[in-house]
Amino acid sequence: MSFFEAKKVLICLRYGIGDLVMQLPALSALREELAEAHITGIGSRPAIELLEGDERVDELVSVHDFGLAHWGDFGNSETRSAIHAWLRARNFDVVIDPSHATMGFGSVVWDSTSAILDTGNGLEDRALEKGGKGLDAIREAVHLGWGIEVPDDRRPELPLRKEERDHARRLLAQFGMSGPARPYAVSPVASSPLKRWPVSSVAAVARELLMEHEDARILILSGDQQELGRSLEQGIGYSDRTAVLPPANLRLTGALIARCRALLCNDTGLMHLAAAVGTPTVAVFGPTNPAIYAPPGAVGLGAQVSCPHRLERRFGPPRCVVEARCLIDRNGCIDTVPVQRVCDTLNRVTC
Repeated sequence: MSFFEAKKVLICLRYGIGDLVMQLPALSALREELAEAHITGIGSRPAIELLEGDERVDELVSVHDFGLAHWGDFGNSETRSAIHAWLRARNFDVVIDPSHATMGFGSVVWDSTSAILDTGNGLEDRALEKGGKGLDAIREAVHLGWGIEVPDDRRPELPLRKEERDHARRLLAQFGMSGPARPYAVSPVASSPLKRWPVSSVAAVARELLMEHEDARILILSGDQQELGRSLEQGIGYSDRTAVLPPANLRLTGALIARCRALLCNDTGLMHLAAAVGTPTVAVFGPTNPAIYAPPGAVGLGAQVSCPHRLERRFGPPRCVVEARCLIDRNGCIDTVPVQRVCDTLNRVTC
C-alpha cells in the first residue's frame, strides 16, 4: 500500500510541549495529504493537551497509559507486551516517527512494524549543520523522511475555540485584568535550573513595566511550580497589580496568553505556545541556542558569554543541562543576560 493510500495512521508526537508545537506545521501538512485517513497521535501529557479537539488528529493516546513514565523509559516485559498487543489490535497501515516516541514505545514499533516513515537518523541535525533554524530542520526532515512538503511560510498555529477564549476572558476578569490594557504574561519556570533566568531579574523587569505603565498588570504563569510563582510575585512587590495563575490546562493557558500584550519567559514550551497563538514573546536563553529554538514571533535573547558546551548546530540538551551543573563557572551563563536588555526588548516588541 502506498503511504498516500493509508487509512489508519499512527504518528508518534514529540515528547515536550515546545517540541510538539514545532511539529504542528508538519501535522497540518500530514492532514492535508491524508484528508480521509484516521490519524492517531500518541504522545505524553501534558503536551498532547494542546491537540485536544484539533482536526489535525482524530484520536489522542498517552504513552503514560502504558505505564511509561518519561521519554527514556524502556518499560518492562509487561509494558512491552501491552504495547505489542495494542499495535496488533489497531493494525495501523503506517507508523510515523517512532524515533520521537518514548524509548519503550519506539523500540516496540521498530521490532514489530514494517511500514514506518521516520525523520530520525540525523536528518534534522544535517539541516541544522547547514545553518537552518529548528523549524527549517523539521521541515526538511519531513520532506526526506515522510515524502511530504511543508510550505516554507507555514508557522506553528494553535487555533483556539470560542469557549476557550471566553473562559480566558472571564478568568482575567476575576484577576482584575479585564480593562482595555492587556496584561503582560511572565513565566519564571524552566525545565532545568540552568535554563532559568534568576527570579530577581524577572521581578526587576516586571517592576519596570509596572512603573512605566500605570495601567499595566502582570499575570504570572508558573504551572505546577506555584511556590516559584509566589516568590516572583513577592519579588515584584505590586500585589494589587499581579496575579499568579493556578495550574491550568495547556489550551486554557494558551488562550490566556493570547489575551496578553506580551510574554516574558525562558526557553520553554510556553515560548512556543505564545508564538503559536500570536502573542509577542521575549525569551531569555542560557545554555541553548535561540538561533535554533526561538520560534517566529519570539525574540530570543542569548547569554552574554560563549560556551564550548552549547550545541550551536544540533537539537538536544547540552552537556551542562544533562549533568545539571555549569561546567565552566559556579553560576550559569543565563545569569549574564542583563535586565535592561530584556526591558528594552519588551518595549520594542510591544510598541
